[in-house]
Amino acid sequence: MSDSRDAFGGIFALVFTAASIILPIYSAIVDFSSDKFMWAAIDIIIFPIGMIRGLMYLFS
Repeated sequence: MSDSRDAFGGIFALVFTAASIILPIYSAIVDFSSDKFMWAAIDIIIFPIGMIRGLMYLFS
């Protein structure tokens, strides 16, 4: 039981880490292409906003 929890926690941590790196960069690229330079800077600097906006752009 403990081994399966450790495996799930490791997979979740890997996915969360990858998303926290990729999503803000993706949202900044979309903002740069739309000439929204201030939003692109905010996406990179402020962690949760970049992830939320990255998910928004990904699923819209």
